[in-house]
Amino acid sequence: MKSMIKAALLVALAALTAACGNQDDGDYPYHTKYMPVVLEGSQKWSILDIESGEVVAKDAFKSAPSAIVSDMFYVIDDKGGVYYYNMSDLKHPVNKEPYASATEFSTDGLAVASRKGGNLEIIDKNCKQVDELGDSIVQCSMFNRGLAVVVNTEGKQGFIDEKGKVAIAMQYDQVAPFQYCDYTIVMNQQDTAYVDFSFIDKSGKETFSSNSTMYQPGPAFKGDVLKAQKRDTIVCLSPEGKEVPDPAQVPDKILKDYDAAKRVGSNYIVIKDQLAGLVDANGQQLLPIKYADIRDISATRLLIAAKGAKYYTLTDASGRPVGKAKILHANGDPASSAAIGKVDPGNVAARLLMPISDQGFAGVPKGATVSTFYRFLDASHPEQYAGNNVLVTQVGNVLFDGPIASKATGGYAFNLQTPVVAIATSADVSIYPNDTEQKVIDIMAQNMGKTGFVEQGNNVFVSATGTAVVIGYAQGSIQMIYYMDKAKAQPITNQPRK
Repeated sequence: MKSMIKAALLVALAALTAACGNQDDGDYPYHTKYMPVVLEGSQKWSILDIESGEVVAKDAFKSAPSAIVSDMFYVIDDKGGVYYYNMSDLKHPVNKEPYASATEFSTDGLAVASRKGGNLEIIDKNCKQVDELGDSIVQCSMFNRGLAVVVNTEGKQGFIDEKGKVAIAMQYDQVAPFQYCDYTIVMNQQDTAYVDFSFIDKSGKETFSSNSTMYQPGPAFKGDVLKAQKRDTIVCLSPEGKEVPDPAQVPDKILKDYDAAKRVGSNYIVIKDQLAGLVDANGQQLLPIKYADIRDISATRLLIAAKGAKYYTLTDASGRPVGKAKILHANGDPASSAAIGKVDPGNVAARLLMPISDQGFAGVPKGATVSTFYRFLDASHPEQYAGNNVLVTQVGNVLFDGPIASKATGGYAFNLQTPVVAIATSADVSIYPNDTEQKVIDIMAQNMGKTGFVEQGNNVFVSATGTAVVIGYAQGSIQMIYYMDKAKAQPITNQPRK
């Protein structure tokens, strides 16, 4: 939602929307009672008990801990090594030798990690190997509901189970995790104009299929429904593709008085004239409409920022303070994935080049607009995109020629016709040898002609249709930007690792 607090504070807390809470609550799938925070007056990270509000480890870490799930989290040290910690012992890491890449733990107590030069492996809470994944799997997400998203050397995606066995074949261009329920959406790019998508259950059985000429689907199932745009209407689809009522629909008696509203437990966060408040199910105000931001981190805990404040405070679901912590930054939403610890520069280059054509990028055509990305948007809360012209998606970071949403009569509305300027994507190779970046860039440059692009100098490549691709690297990350208009393409200044 729109905040009037400083942009840096908003960005730091933006990942909290579906963070903590009870595992049985579909909106908060990661069971945890702790959250990493930076407190007012400090630059180090502390650990906050969100049930009591007590700071249990003040200024304990220089680097940001990951989200804490099943009392486990990781921290990346100054040399890039990944170390896991258990809340029972915050002074000594569980693993003595660092991992090069890692995920958060699942609610079942498993994570995925790799060591430099090694394959991905599933590990338990003692950092003992449960299974090693083969050479063909180059990336793996954390486990959700017993399954993890995996990517093979050809860039195709599927799922493995907690024993490391392939549960759903790697045959899709894009899949969403089984994060909130036992159904998810999978997609295949057919051409640059549209994508086919299907709904599947945890066995891989298809329950519905369509394409983006009929629906622009949202990113994930919640409450066994997935929101989609059907022409100019927002609808909810069941796993069988039937249009059904929205189980999270805000009552009209509440919505009519505010620009936007969101249910949190039995109460509602409401927005009016870019200020936030809290009301109960009868519309009675629990907190007045005067706050710069209110964010839910579970069904029973909120983070609230007063207008003009530089910090958030923790409260219960009714807005009553819990503890006295003044929170500048927080990390509550598991989102990382692990990469294989050994590298083939050719494979990295091929995966980056796969979605490119002179007509568009990863199914996003030249001339794409905000409407093309509706499936990535939270359709029920356009206010959170107001004034923002960058959208973070699984395709990449999409830059638009204007804000994604703006205030309109009766609330906020998406600017569906605002065009795409560019799409930026990257590949982190920092866990590999220091010459990997240049090797990957050289291979990409040699093969760019196969995708319809000709080099103009400084690793800027243009096509006959007027699109452009720019490649480079910065601090261990390969950078690639796809421009819809070659006239706007700018070279990337390469930055070697420190």
